[in-house]
Amino acid sequence: MELKQGYKQTDAGMIPNEWNVETLERVCTQNGLVRGPFGGTLKKEFFVRDGYKVYEQRNAIYRDADLGSYFVDEAKYRDLRRFEVREGDFIISCSGTIGRIYQIPKNARAGIINQALLKIETNNDVVYDRYFLYVFEWDDFQKRIIDNTQGGAMQNLVGMEVFRKISITLPSLPEQRAIAAALSDVDALLAALDALIAKKRLIKQGAMQELLTGKRRLRGVSNEWEKKKLVDVCELQVGRRPRGGVTEEGDVPSLGGENIYNEDGLNLSTIKRVSKEFFLRMTKGILNEDDVLINKDGANTGKVALYVDSGFERACINEHLFIMRGNEYLDNHFLYYSLCLATTKQEISKQIASSAQPGLNRRFVETVGINIPDVKEQQAIAEILFDMDAEIAALEHKRAKTRLLKQGMMQELLTGRIRLI
Repeated sequence: MELKQGYKQTDAGMIPNEWNVETLERVCTQNGLVRGPFGGTLKKEFFVRDGYKVYEQRNAIYRDADLGSYFVDEAKYRDLRRFEVREGDFIISCSGTIGRIYQIPKNARAGIINQALLKIETNNDVVYDRYFLYVFEWDDFQKRIIDNTQGGAMQNLVGMEVFRKISITLPSLPEQRAIAAALSDVDALLAALDALIAKKRLIKQGAMQELLTGKRRLRGVSNEWEKKKLVDVCELQVGRRPRGGVTEEGDVPSLGGENIYNEDGLNLSTIKRVSKEFFLRMTKGILNEDDVLINKDGANTGKVALYVDSGFERACINEHLFIMRGNEYLDNHFLYYSLCLATTKQEISKQIASSAQPGLNRRFVETVGINIPDVKEQQAIAEILFDMDAEIAALEHKRAKTRLLKQGMMQELLTGRIRLI
């Protein structure tokens, strides 16, 4: 890469001439980089009902100081004072899901870290804490962390000496603050979008509870609702896969359990495929627009999705999904939302628990029932809920674009390609 005028090449990449590169340990206070206690230092028998908090990896991953219920008494806390965390300290996950960072907020409980965390206390004379947080979140820096890990599926940071020597680029403190302020503005927008999405989801949940149970009726309708077993109002189909399994190289998309989110919804980020010849031999499990899918086994058993707007000309399912297709008495969109109701999920969960093997078999439709009005009212209710979903999806799309914008800004600001001072 050609060296740009006013810039220099360093171990951390090309940066402005007046910027410095320091190692991680050099931006910390003395003894400010500490790995959590190992071995028998913090065993279960030391935990008490209440006292000083033991911070865990999930506090860093989910950025929540209140998660967890492990505590130690004052004597153990004083014994492990080296691992104490205070307001403003950073905790970092360092086993399994590595590199997630969280800054301990004001009024957080006094406590210590466990063995799955690192504690970092930065030197305010060298690095602005919010700038440090953004550097750590930056994709380039995260890649450097990943490059310094070991251990297959459950990765761990290599020896602390390697981690201590990871490079950090440092502009002047005023420029660090300016960069952090610009990125904080984007974070504020993301937080506002998150709050709005959460609010819209709560409104939708309330609307579902009222509309799908008949507690709130639409204007101009008065017909009685009926409780129907699913077997009486919908068809159930299961798919299959070719010998040797599915691949990403086939002709026709084949959806499976991985294509339904942990929360109900369609996930098409990873698509497996079958050959055209195999697809043409299938008599069941061929997808139609507006079909309802339900996961029949595995970790996401009982999760449902509506097959809409896939963009596929044709597609099918494998043996891990059921297609549920309403008959003339049941609208598919209404079926989908009814299956998302907490009461219906509870009925389905009972069928999962009662199976010899964890999962759903065909007989669940003979037991699980839903309340239905006439088809016109079903369609009107489903349209209201579908519009709510579309509004939430639009907000989620905006949030995703904003996150990409933030990453782009980080790339420009944290390399000095764009200067704010």
